[in-house]
Amino acid sequence: MRPGDRRDQLGHKAPKLVPVATVGRPVGLNGGFRILLLCDIPALLKPGCNLYAGTNPSPYQIKSFTSAPKTSLTLLDVTSRAQAKSLTGKTLYRLYEEALPLLGDRYFISDIIGLEAKTKSGEILGTICEVIETGANDVWVVKTGSEEILLPVISEVITSVNFEDGFVLVNIIPGLLGDQQ
Repeated sequence: MRPGDRRDQLGHKAPKLVPVATVGRPVGLNGGFRILLLCDIPALLKPGCNLYAGTNPSPYQIKSFTSAPKTSLTLLDVTSRAQAKSLTGKTLYRLYEEALPLLGDRYFISDIIGLEAKTKSGEILGTICEVIETGANDVWVVKTGSEEILLPVISEVITSVNFEDGFVLVNIIPGLLGDQQ
């Protein structure tokens, strides 16, 4: 490897990770800690699964996960309050390949960013550049040159998502594009 070479140029791609939680304060003396969930799929935190903390390439195996009354987690190799405290503020990740089968008909936000948005007639609206999470439904921000279109993620507007071909199919309902109709 020469200076300036990137690992992925040499055939060593870093594994794709998806964030599942952020570590909060330690709980008790045996290495447990509170977490802030970054996903709504509890199966991603099943005991026995591996998590990665921050930029550490070594996995931690989940010992236990509790969602009530307060969300907390223990890891097999984190056995003291001091060890738990050293993880405070770090993001916990799962390998994308391991997490994908647990999604069902759901998706990761990182999979939506970069998809092309097009109408049923084939008109390209632009590229999804951001996902805004609201209480009722997500809103996908589509960049169209210098403007943006806000697409509510509801069945009347988003009719299908095609990850293989990299696009979402959009049904233009009255008022969606403002006065452009």
